[in-house]
Amino acid sequence: MVLSAKTKQSGVTSTTNMDKPNNSKRPLSHATDSTRTSESCDVLVLSNKMMTNLTSEFLTEQTTQPDVISKVLLERNKLKDLPFELVDFINLEVINLSYNCFHQFPSVICEMLSLREIIMVGCEIEALPSNFDQLSGLETIILDLNHLRKIGDTLCTLNKLTTLSLGMNYFSVFYSTLPDQITKLNLDNNHLAVFPDCILALANLRQLNLSFNRIKELPVEIDGLTELEELLIVKNRLHALPSTICNLV
Repeated sequence: MVLSAKTKQSGVTSTTNMDKPNNSKRPLSHATDSTRTSESCDVLVLSNKMMTNLTSEFLTEQTTQPDVISKVLLERNKLKDLPFELVDFINLEVINLSYNCFHQFPSVICEMLSLREIIMVGCEIEALPSNFDQLSGLETIILDLNHLRKIGDTLCTLNKLTTLSLGMNYFSVFYSTLPDQITKLNLDNNHLAVFPDCILALANLRQLNLSFNRIKELPVEIDGLTELEELLIVKNRLHALPSTICNLV
């Protein structure tokens, strides 16, 4: 297991048992394959166009066969909402809406039931809608750099979800029931003072990033995360690590 932690007592950051990860600060990057421009006929690329409005007419001009589109890339525009006509993209699996001006989660997204991956980085989203759980096919959710403070149990029924990234938000506490099949969880750069107990229930968790928070101690029960391969918790307020953490190495 990779363990990267710095305690106030030792003042030393250490990585044990394996080489340091390539990016110890952010192991769950939003730069996934779906954010790369593609010339494939099943990818609709509308990134970096400074659009303030996405109309149904414009969508029709871009593609006459929305049912063949599996990825839509709309990052780095100035969009505040999305047209309902996006539901016509009945086979859409990936949507990237990063760095737009939504503030509120676009309601049409919860009607796009074929989605497997949502990327909304830097959109100032403050909350997830109550019907977000309709997206039962989601495998990856990346909502870094927003204004989220709580998510409640919105995600608990998403039984295919394996990757959840909520870094650089405003969580001071994190009380939530998460799907136990999650393997990658990122909560770095929040305001957490206490290790979230709900994490201890994630029996399949392999990567956990809690760096750049205010956590003072890790629970002794952390050795119950028997599948954990990478724990990043640098830049917190740890004075010591529990002895049980040795059971994970």
